[in-house]
Amino acid sequence: MLVADIIEIASQESGIAVASIKSNSRHKSVIRPRHAAMYIARNLLGMPYQQLGRIFNRDHSSVIFAVKEADKRIWRDEKFKDLVFRIYREIDT
Repeated sequence: MLVADIIEIASQESGIAVASIKSNSRHKSVIRPRHAAMYIARNLLGMPYQQLGRIFNRDHSSVIFAVKEADKRIWRDEKFKDLVFRIYREIDT
């Protein structure tokens, strides 16, 4: 499994284009799949924050924030939790 695969699955599950997920957009509809993909890539692949930052066109500190925020959001946002679990399910198949 590669990060590109995770981003592609996040794109399919959210209906947001891969280019948008990797863009500088701060729109909520883009942030959710981006944070979900970063969270899953970090937890599943154990990639360093700097490497994830390069892939997502972000600074490593932005990736750290995204992963921590995603970890919190899973517990308080059912839609986000559902998105993360749908991505994990697609990865497992």
